Amino acid sequence: MVNPLVILARKSIPYREINLNTPLQAKAVSISAHKTITMCSIYLPTTSILNPKEINQRVDQLPSPYILVGDVNAHIKLWGCKDHNKRVEK
Repeated sequence: MVNPLVILARKSIPYREINLNTPLQAKAVSISAHKTITMCSIYLPTTSILNPKEINQRVDQLPSPYILVGDVNAHIKLWGCKDHNKRVEK
């Protein structure tokens, strides 16, 4: 499967891609500006089950410090949603 995720940075900012061992759609880069920080973006389609163990396995591959962002297609009251969807409960 082609990984459609991208992380954009200004050309003048040095970066290196982090290879992740994952079946998830995820992209990670270490960006060096004033400090080096890793940015990881994860996409979870609505049809996938939200599996915290699988997410944690990806996070364990990231150099610290890191920022993890994602499109998880979930509605959770904890995140301020009025309702929640069933896939979060699994």
